[in-house]
Amino acid sequence: MNFIQATGAGFQKYFDFKTRSMRSEYWWFFLLTQILSIIGNIPIVGWIIGVIGGLAVIIPGISITTRRLHDIGRSGWWQLVYWVVTIVVWIVLIGAFVAGLAVLEDERPWLAGFLFLLTTTASVGAIALIVVWVIWLVRKG
Repeated sequence: MNFIQATGAGFQKYFDFKTRSMRSEYWWFFLLTQILSIIGNIPIVGWIIGVIGGLAVIIPGISITTRRLHDIGRSGWWQLVYWVVTIVVWIVLIGAFVAGLAVLEDERPWLAGFLFLLTTTASVGAIALIVVWVIWLVRKG
């Protein structure tokens, strides 16, 4: 499956959460989302294209990932676990950053050590989650 076929299939199966997707279909569609992300960094016109394109690929991205997970024998609900863990990690990192700003004003080395441990643990957990996720998505179905 090539880029055009994969993106076409991704949009044709917009609300299909029950069938399967091949690796090539998933990764070509992933490439489309990354291209839209890069275009979104271009001022003015790119922002507009990035926002409209990003909104256009949200549901197909979820459905194609669900179908890809089905192809390797996993439930599509694993996406929810991935996003919840990602959001929790971001909350921890932002909270630790804000608390770290307060540590700069006070002299509490134990708090700085705790924040370092917390952010390191959250970061290692996020990296481990990404590694597992990529291993799942590149597996042969």
